[in-house]
Amino acid sequence: MSLSLGFEFLSYYNDVIAIASLSAIEKGIVVVCAAGNNWAYNSTQNGAPWITTVGAGTLDRTFTATMTLDNGISYFPESVYITDAPLYYGKDNARKTRCNGGALDHKEVAGKVVLCDNITETDVSSLRFQKLEVERAGGRGYAGIFMTNLSLLDPEDFSIPAVIVPIATGALIREYATQANTTRVKTLSFVYTKLGTKPSLQVAYFSSRGPDPITPGILKPDVIAPGVNVFAAIIPNKRYMEVNHYNLVTDYGLDSGTSMAAPHVAGMAALLKAAHREWSPAAI
Repeated sequence: MSLSLGFEFLSYYNDVIAIASLSAIEKGIVVVCAAGNNWAYNSTQNGAPWITTVGAGTLDRTFTATMTLDNGISYFPESVYITDAPLYYGKDNARKTRCNGGALDHKEVAGKVVLCDNITETDVSSLRFQKLEVERAGGRGYAGIFMTNLSLLDPEDFSIPAVIVPIATGALIREYATQANTTRVKTLSFVYTKLGTKPSLQVAYFSSRGPDPITPGILKPDVIAPGVNVFAAIIPNKRYMEVNHYNLVTDYGLDSGTSMAAPHVAGMAALLKAAHREWSPAAI
């Protein structure tokens, strides 16, 4: 049994999941629960000792794109499509270079790929606001290049063509944008799914950390499983994302969370149970 839900931190005798899962295990049913997406330490949910509590981990996989500038140099960041467009960088205005809210002028950036600066490696919260500013000012045919060493954007946040590059790579693009007389992006084209990404596997940044807040002596989560950018089934009649004021739906999409990780472990438990019918939930 796989459960991807949780409630407030309650004593086991008041926790309906803890109570119900204990009854299930007494009947020989393995219960696997998501650990929660609370980011912090001592925030694990579903931590009763008889539950297999699953955190989320990264995969050695990224979705890459090729960006080729007019100077012939190619880069490989993370997202995608546009061809032969002017590159805009507001080099004479600090607010424009950082794509601050309200700073960009539609007349200057319409139809262009906008480069947004990020002066610190840890300033990751501004990325979403930069994306919104480019989206606000750009109009049709626009795209954005954003710099960060840690992206917290989800797949559905990419409502405009966009690439995310490491700060070191962004510095090279910025150098081109400030020194060349005419700057253009020849291509932003989707390439492939890249395997062997390092470092991996790692605990996802959002995955709840232990120890268990109810019983700190219990180390939770028990395991981690793939939970970042998992290609999963999506409710087909519910909006997945919005692009240019259109609501898009899909049967499958990329999603992240311990809710993506728990079913992996439940599936493994089912395979073990099928091969070893006599094994108890504790043995599995």
